[in-house]
This record gives sequence, C-alpha cells and structure tokens, in this order.
Amino acid sequence: MRLLLCLFITISVTNPATGRDFKFADMQSRIQATISKSMPAVVSCGLKGRPGGFSAVIISKDGYVLTAAHCVMASAKKKDTKYIVRLSDGRTTEATALGFNRRLDCALMKITKEGEWPFVNMGDSSQLVKNQPCVGISHPAGHNPKRGAVVRFGRVKEVVTPVAGMVQTTCRIEPGDSGGPIFDLDGNVIGINSQIRSDLSRNYQVAINTFHEYWEQLKKPGVFNPKGTPGVPSLGLSMNNTKKGITVRSTQKDSIAATGGLKRGDRITQVNKRRVMTSNQLTREYIKLYQTGADKISLTVKSGDEEPNEVFLTLPDRPERSGEAIPELESLIALVEPLEDKLDETTVLIASQQATRPMSVYGTRISDNGLIVSKSSQVGDDDISVKLRTGELLPTIVIARDEAMDLVLLKCDGLTDSNFVSLDDASTQSLDLGRILLSPNSRGPGCVSVIGSNVFGSTSPTAIPPKVIVGIRWNTKLKPVRILSVMPKSPAAKAGVKAKDILLKIGVPTDDGFEDRPIKSAADAQKIFQSLKPNDRITFTLNRSGAETVTMIKVAPRPNIQVRRHAADFLVGGKSQRRTGFKSIFTHDATLQQKECGGPVFDIDGNFVAINIARHSRAQFYAVPAAEVEQFVNKNLPK
Repeated sequence: MRLLLCLFITISVTNPATGRDFKFADMQSRIQATISKSMPAVVSCGLKGRPGGFSAVIISKDGYVLTAAHCVMASAKKKDTKYIVRLSDGRTTEATALGFNRRLDCALMKITKEGEWPFVNMGDSSQLVKNQPCVGISHPAGHNPKRGAVVRFGRVKEVVTPVAGMVQTTCRIEPGDSGGPIFDLDGNVIGINSQIRSDLSRNYQVAINTFHEYWEQLKKPGVFNPKGTPGVPSLGLSMNNTKKGITVRSTQKDSIAATGGLKRGDRITQVNKRRVMTSNQLTREYIKLYQTGADKISLTVKSGDEEPNEVFLTLPDRPERSGEAIPELESLIALVEPLEDKLDETTVLIASQQATRPMSVYGTRISDNGLIVSKSSQVGDDDISVKLRTGELLPTIVIARDEAMDLVLLKCDGLTDSNFVSLDDASTQSLDLGRILLSPNSRGPGCVSVIGSNVFGSTSPTAIPPKVIVGIRWNTKLKPVRILSVMPKSPAAKAGVKAKDILLKIGVPTDDGFEDRPIKSAADAQKIFQSLKPNDRITFTLNRSGAETVTMIKVAPRPNIQVRRHAADFLVGGKSQRRTGFKSIFTHDATLQQKECGGPVFDIDGNFVAINIARHSRAQFYAVPAAEVEQFVNKNLPK
C-alpha cells in the first residue's frame, strides 16, 4: 500500500486560469483574513428554551440576519416567535423571523434589540466561477463555547445546479450548519447553507443573489410566494396547457417572448425540436438553456390554420463572471515528488487483533528506534505488528495507553531508519483557524484541510464510550438504576437480565474471582463498562420483584453500527467508534476514513501539527495537537 501526502510549502505553480503564480501560503493568509473579518457576524440560533438549532449571519449593523427558510418555517408561522442569537464573543440577544420561502430556502430575521452589531457584506453570486475558493463558517450541532464556530475550506463546484437559485460547493454541511454562510476570500457572503446529498462534494447553498432579488419580500413578516426563478430573466409569457400543446394567453410588452414574435393564440408544441405539453416543461427547458449560456431558444409554433413554424427567441446575455479560480489539486502534485518518500515513511500501517477481530489503523513514527503513536481504540491487544509495503509483518508491542486521549505508544524494533516526525517543536506549533493542513490517506494524493476550530474537549470519564456492549438501557437520572429495556440477543439478554430489574452491584473480574462494586448511579456502571475488554465476564446482582438474584454476563465487542437517519450519516468508511470524550482536540475538514486515524498532520511548511484521532462526522475530523502528543510520549518513554 502506498501512502501519499501532498506538501506544498512555498513552492509556486502557474495558475492556468489566470497565468499568475499560485502559492498555498498566500491563499492561507487570505483564508485567515476572511475568517478574522467574518467570524464576529456568524451566529448560532435557536428557539427560546431550545438554543443552538441552526446557524445564521448578520449582514447589517442594525441587525438583519440571513438564514435558511427550513430552519425557521415551522416556528415562524406563530406570531412574535423569539429566537435566541448567540454571537462569537459570547453575547446573546433575541431576533424575530421576517419573510421566508421554502422553495427558495431563504429567510430573513431581525435582531430586536437596538444597537450596532458586527456584520458582513452581501456579495454577488453572479460573479462566481467554477473552482473559486470559498470559506464556510457555522455551528454544527449547535453552539459550543469552547469549540466556537467551525470553519471549512472548499471551492465552488458548480455555479449552475439542478436546484435553481443554488450554488454547489465542497464546503461540507452537516446538521446545525443550515443557515450558515459561505464567503469568498474577500469576506463577502456568497451563499447560505441549505441542503446536501450523501456525496461529500454535493453541498448546496442558496445563492446570495436570491436574497438580493427578493429583499423587499423578505423584509415583510410571513411567507412570500415569488414569481419566476431567481437569477433567470422572465420570458414574459403567460400560457395555458391543452391536449394539442401550450397555448399563448398573453405576452408582456418588450419581453423576450414578444420581441421574438410570439402572440396571443399561438400554440407551442416543441422546444429545440423536443415535444413539450405543459408550460412547466417549457419553463424548465428555458431555464436550463439560459443557465448553460445558450444565446437562443427554438420553439415550434403553430398560428391559426398555418403550418407549424420555427421561432427563435434571443436570450439575454449572462453577466460576465470575474471570480478567480484556483488550480485543480492534481496539477500541483508534481511539486512534492522530492519530499514524498520521506513523508511517506513517517506513516505506518498497524495490524492487530481484538477478541479474534482483525483491526488496522495508521501510526505516526516519532523516533528512529521504532517508537510509534497511534489511536488506542483501534489497536487491539493481540498480534500487534507493523505491516510493511512488502507485506512483511514486524512484531510490535504496546508501551502505554492513554484512554482520555485515545493514544497508544508502540515499539517496533524492526523500524530503525531516520524517517520520523520531530516532537522537538511540538509545544510551539500554532493552531490558528484556517491554517492549511495536509494528511496522508490510502486513496490518492492525500488530503488538504484547514484548522476548523479552537482546541476543545471533554474531561468527563462518562464521555468515553465503552469498548464492549452489555445490551441494557436505563434512565441515567434515576436512582437506584432501574433497567428500562434489554437489547434482544445481547449479552444481558442471554444472561436472563430483564426490564424493570434494579441493578445493585456489578462484580468485576479479579485474580481471585469477582469483586462486587455497589451501583448507586448510572455513572458508576458506565465507569465499570469502560474498563472492560471484549469477552470479559462480569456479574450483575439484581433486585427482581423484591428478591435478590445474581447472573453472569460475558460482554461482547461493541460493533461499529452506523445509524443512518440523515444524508449526513452516509459516510464512506463510516464514523469512528470512539469519536467523543477526548481531553484536547481540534477539528479539521479532511476527507479521511476512520481506518486512516493515527496518521500525522503537517502544515504547509512541513511542521508536525497533530495526529488524526477520529472521523467524527460528515464535515469534521478530529486531531490531537502535537503538544498533547509530546506530553503523552514524554510521560511514557522507556527509562
């Protein structure tokens, strides 16, 4: 297997779209300037009592706020519905919904408190070009004060999409991002997050010119019903559908239809030699032709008793597009060939077994004597080895594990060359938002991403999911712990545990048998489950209908089941089984799979920045900062 990593440092390449030199370092500066300028105006919103449901952006100092209609439409129909708005500086205020339209998915809100609010400018989506870089900022899963808003970097993929009034970008969206803005690299809003498909590159934003076009309707509270299609001039034609074709009812003076010679009573049977029977079919064909830059449209028209005649309607010119594209990634790969082999060698593949289940994950080499750091929960306890490209397996041992960080320190005596990442400057590495990162993968030239959040995390022991499954569900707030349900065919079900049983004690395995530990809360049981390994045996002491009973349970490995309720849950390779409860992490937007955790993360100057630790969601990959890796290694280095 060939592991590839793109490293661009300060080398430049000629941009084929402009003829000018392109440098990743220059683009990084522009990304970070855009974030700094725009972040104060990006807000998290939610209903009173249910904060943090969607994202939005302030676009005027008196508090007009853009968002998506599907975020507000259910509640905005109620008069004077109040929304809590949370700013990046920690302030909260209230807003009410004004106009909205679900078909266009655009909505306007207004902050009710007087004052001067941070804001950004609305751009011009008619100037966008394919491959133009863009930045998304929003609040996935709601407001998180430690993490802050999350940044994604991408490019405009399509300016003409199947969904009228939309722009398609590679700035990925997931639940909670809806209503959030995307920006050009001048800090202007060019779109509002609207919808996705399961393909990671299919992210649709409402083009900002839709808001420009319907601004007066948006300022009036309630649903508005727009005529026409955003960004597409009207044909100026009213029609009736008949069994013999489309009959012209009237034309507007000086419209496209009138200038082309159409008149009342004409019957249209074909568009560009294709049969049409309804006005909707004709309109869709016209919109498609206009959006793709056609200069005319052909209609087959029958007037009275005359023979059918071909009529050409001249379409208006589309605005000249002045946005600047960046080169395709593939054109830059040649720049890294001198560094590729060395960087390739810093990543290894670790194979292992856990309860007869094979496991594999990347590892990051940190010394010339075989020390490796990787993701602990994806390295089993048995048959651990480093797999070379030749297929040879080198025996490897575990030196230490850190469950809070999900890190493992390994030693492979067969790795003795000088290709490894340096931890010497780990504590000084900057983790500024928008810093460009590069990660290895097994499917191509590596992944380019940006630092998307502040460093954050959870120190709660119960935030770490167990490695095993027992198969019971309880109410976490009730004391004593009463079992609500038992999963069919689970270890608990096989041991005879039943709903309504009260859990009194759990017996954990020791050298002499079992040690009973009293269970006073669900957290007590959760901590015990976290310490177990697959196939461990435990005992439950239960109160069943007033009588005490003891049963033995053999726990099973927790399957990595992907619950798919939303398009955002359809990820190739799936989410990591352990993807929460980390003490210190940041998020970036690399397109990596869970099996590619454990590999190194570099910046564009070749500095080691982090280790990839979890595929958390559609748009977020978690990484452990290099400073945390250094502390873990120094604490556990063999003396």
